[in-house]
Amino acid sequence: MIITPAWTRALSVPFGTAPATLTVSTAALESSAANDSTHTNLENLLVAIGSQRDETIGLLEGAEFYGQTIDQQQALQLINQAENLLNQVATLASH
Repeated sequence: MIITPAWTRALSVPFGTAPATLTVSTAALESSAANDSTHTNLENLLVAIGSQRDETIGLLEGAEFYGQTIDQQQALQLINQAENLLNQVATLASH
């Protein structure tokens, strides 16, 4: 199965779409919350999203470049994971 929708390209950029993550990171830096709690929380969310993204990309690269197989159910799960990651970043950026 070949997986090449737009989200594959979006995931190839660190943390999904770069403008959205920059918006989140900027909001984290501009926060004046006590003990930098907003900064810490937002940056931790970006790190977690980045880790999930790296795992998803690793599976896709394994299939594309190293002959590892991904069956249809795994492909659908990866598509859902990728879309969820991109939506998480977009949601964070919109707040």
